[in-house]
Amino acid sequence: MDLNKDLIDYIDYTILFIDGQSTDWLVIRKELIKILPPKLRSLFLRRHFSSKLTQLSDLDYSVIAHWEEKTSTRLFIDLTKIHPEQTWKKNPKGWGLKEINRERHERASNKKNSKEVDRRTS
Repeated sequence: MDLNKDLIDYIDYTILFIDGQSTDWLVIRKELIKILPPKLRSLFLRRHFSSKLTQLSDLDYSVIAHWEEKTSTRLFIDLTKIHPEQTWKKNPKGWGLKEINRERHERASNKKNSKEVDRRTS
């Protein structure tokens, strides 16, 4: 993703005041988002609605690449604080109710079957 001039100016300003204090991308990202105006801030993804972990986009990787180009410092990403895209399965709306109803139906049919077996053996 290409970075626009305004965003590059804010990144360069962040480089000046961070000045090697941190190499954690999530810390730098948070500081960068704090100083961005709302229009530029909205380019970054929000936290995941369910896991509440950070989601990374192409913009994040572009900013990291620009940061490394300017400072020659490699930023690291703590994978325990990132939402796992591959393992996440979003359930459809109302899936829990369907699951509960299926379990109730199975219990009722098991109870009915066990009563019929008791009648036959008596």
